Amino acid sequence: MTFDPIGTVQVAALGALRAGMLAEHGLVTQHVKQGTLPPFTLVGDVDFERERDDLFLVTFEVISVYRGPGRAPLLSIMNAARTAVLEQPFTAAGATFGRLQCVAGSASQAGPDGVTYAGLLKFEVYAEPA
Repeated sequence: MTFDPIGTVQVAALGALRAGMLAEHGLVTQHVKQGTLPPFTLVGDVDFERERDDLFLVTFEVISVYRGPGRAPLLSIMNAARTAVLEQPFTAAGATFGRLQCVAGSASQAGPDGVTYAGLLKFEVYAEPA
C-alpha cells in the first residue's frame, strides 16, 4: 500500500486538536457545514514535499474562526490549538512523525460584519511509513 502523507497528517492533527482543546474553544472538525456558527477550528491546507525515498516534509494549516466582540478570544483559541498540536500525541496508523513545529501564525482583524475573526497557524512535520 502506498503511504499517504496528507491523510496521515490530517488524522494526527485532528486527533491532537480534539484531545487538547476545551469545549469552550468550539467545534473541532474537518468539514464545516454551511450555517455553522463560530467558534470552530479545522485543519486547512495540507501539502507535502518528498525529502527522500519515503520521507516527506508535510506542511499543514490549522484555521480558527471566532465571532464576538474583540479579537482576544480568537487569540486564546489559536493558542489552545497550537498547544494541542505541539503537546498532545501526534499519531496516525501506519505513520511515524518527527520534528513537529509551528512555523507561522496570523490573526485577522474583524471581517466585514465587524465581529468575525479568523486565525491561521502553519505547522511542519516530517512523516514516513511506520
